[in-house]
Amino acid sequence: MTVPGPAGVPLRYEPLAATFTLRRALDDVAPSAVFDTALEPLAALTAVIDPLAFDLWLAARPASEADLARSELPVKPLWHRAVEHPPDDVRPAPPPGRPVERSTSPRLSDDDLRAWFVHAVDQPPPLPGMVLTLGTLVCEDQRALLLAQPSPRSCELHLHDLVLTRPCEPATGGAWVGFPLPGLTVSPPVRVRVTNEGNALVADLWLSWAPWSQPGRPERAAVEAGLGRMAEQGWVAQDDAGAEG
Repeated sequence: MTVPGPAGVPLRYEPLAATFTLRRALDDVAPSAVFDTALEPLAALTAVIDPLAFDLWLAARPASEADLARSELPVKPLWHRAVEHPPDDVRPAPPPGRPVERSTSPRLSDDDLRAWFVHAVDQPPPLPGMVLTLGTLVCEDQRALLLAQPSPRSCELHLHDLVLTRPCEPATGGAWVGFPLPGLTVSPPVRVRVTNEGNALVADLWLSWAPWSQPGRPERAAVEAGLGRMAEQGWVAQDDAGAEG
């Protein structure tokens, strides 16, 4: 087996090579408590990804019920929060084709994200007697940690017949690789989506790049360690083996 040198480490695009779905029952459906719980998957994966942006969809529910009123939306349902200074050539952006409330922050800490969420829900509900809460939280603009020593200066991204050379940022134990890729619409190494189902949250993780998607690689082991931390917090895997393909 050839071990890559400090430059030109190869990464291969494998759309949805592995998927994981975990569910967590909610003891407290207060909007702030739901949002705090939705941040748990990202905290569990800090050894794998560093979020550069979040997309938040708001939902509404009757004040006395946990079930969401899917057909009722606030005036400003979609919010996007990004870091002020992303890596070179990485441009976080919200989903296209719809109105969105955009903002930036020096650092996407939990406290910063909580304040952002409080600001987002501080708008009139669609109907009297309703409250605004989390609908969906998505992280797909990110830096992914490539575990390699010595720390690589660059990596080769293999997308079918296309090969791109991208710079890496030094990190403890390896190097960061930034996503999204300029001019391309591809999934990041670990896309995370957390959806509110009323009495529970569902976290979907999609792995689309090797080595994060490959069993036996240290990057995949770091993802699985994050899944273990989620399990300790009460997240239950819907398919213990994930879906490989």
